[in-house]
Amino acid sequence: MNGLVHDALERHLPLDGALTTVGGLHDAITALVIEVGQALVGSAEYTAAFALVSQWRWQHPGSRDDVMTVSAEEALAGRIAHFTAAGLLDTDDPHTASHHLAAPTLLLAYNDQPDPATADSDHIRKIVTVGSRAFVRAHAVR
Repeated sequence: MNGLVHDALERHLPLDGALTTVGGLHDAITALVIEVGQALVGSAEYTAAFALVSQWRWQHPGSRDDVMTVSAEEALAGRIAHFTAAGLLDTDDPHTASHHLAAPTLLLAYNDQPDPATADSDHIRKIVTVGSRAFVRAHAVR
């Protein structure tokens, strides 16, 4: 997951100044969550890893997430901080904002279709697109 997210962030949310409007950022965020959502929800490997992490958390309450998940979350929070500093997003807490993006997109898509054998690409796309729109409405500069 770590490599997938980092690579997708580089492709869709570059730090080179190419994204200069809220509309462009919204399109880029939507493309990001579609790519990551399609890959994660349709992945038997991710489903197995998610189950293992969930079991670990249940057996060890209060334990930290696995390094790969934390790294991906921090990378996303870093991009949100960058676009906040660039004047496109408004948040005092990029880490929490990263959860505001993940929850109505990737987590909701996964929760709605936890079996990769039956993952419906169109349904995943719809969920993450609506979720990215909600994130932009909540965090875009007006």
